[in-house]
Amino acid sequence: MSGHNKWSQIKRKKGINDSAKGKIYTKISKQIIQAVKQNGSDDPESNFALKMAISSAREADMPMDNVKSAILKASDKSQKNTLESIVYEAYSYGNSSLLIECLTDNRNRTVANIREIIEKGGGGKLVPSNSILWKFAIVGYISLLSETKEEHEQYEKKLKSMSIRNIDTSNEKRKLQSGNHEFIDSFMLELLDVEGIIDIKEENVVDEDRGEDGVFSIDIYTLDKSLASIRKLIDEKYKFEIETSKLIYLANEQIHLEQVQVEKLQNLILSLEEDDDVISCYTDVSNIW
Repeated sequence: MSGHNKWSQIKRKKGINDSAKGKIYTKISKQIIQAVKQNGSDDPESNFALKMAISSAREADMPMDNVKSAILKASDKSQKNTLESIVYEAYSYGNSSLLIECLTDNRNRTVANIREIIEKGGGGKLVPSNSILWKFAIVGYISLLSETKEEHEQYEKKLKSMSIRNIDTSNEKRKLQSGNHEFIDSFMLELLDVEGIIDIKEENVVDEDRGEDGVFSIDIYTLDKSLASIRKLIDEKYKFEIETSKLIYLANEQIHLEQVQVEKLQNLILSLEEDDDVISCYTDVSNIW
């Protein structure tokens, strides 16, 4: 399964500047505010949308002060919630379908910006609501990253050090260990028997700092209503570190594009995700990312 751009792939690119970080933090702050306002709770244990937004913040190395500030802002009853969730639809390169998920306080500004980005250079055109949305389903998505041998050794040293001080390490989270294929295969087979899991896929993750052999990820797709319970299972039973956990749009049927068109579509999506109001983009192209 493909068609969505991973936070991890963006986060791990070398040379991400302060401006790019600021854009990511702004988007996550919006998600935190929306989660609190819509669900009426600033407790992540009872507000799963907030829990996922905070998870995204940790993944993006967003300072905790920024997270707390967004929660406090959202908790202020005197502040009206002006944010609106909108999904725009478009046809793009090779007649591919594209969903653009936005969170905005001004839909006129947002749609004008998106239209300009898409139509610039012949990247496609926006279409009326529900023209292509029916081609996608909302599913849960969980990503687990592996650890390198060096990270594994550091983790074992940390556990040993903590144990000497008689500190309880039962709640320590860890990543899947690279190279331990027998355990990983067993883990994936066990998960396939869990009710609510649609599919599990193992794939390589681009990491310029670690090289091609650095890490891989296990991507778990769930029913939308099962995301919270399966995340809890992985977190509490297996104690694995979750890189990403969120609801996404996944195409019911996918198409294959020529590489030239794929590269153009990827650049278009990256341009769209530069916009402050765009949260995520989804497509029905199988060989993207």
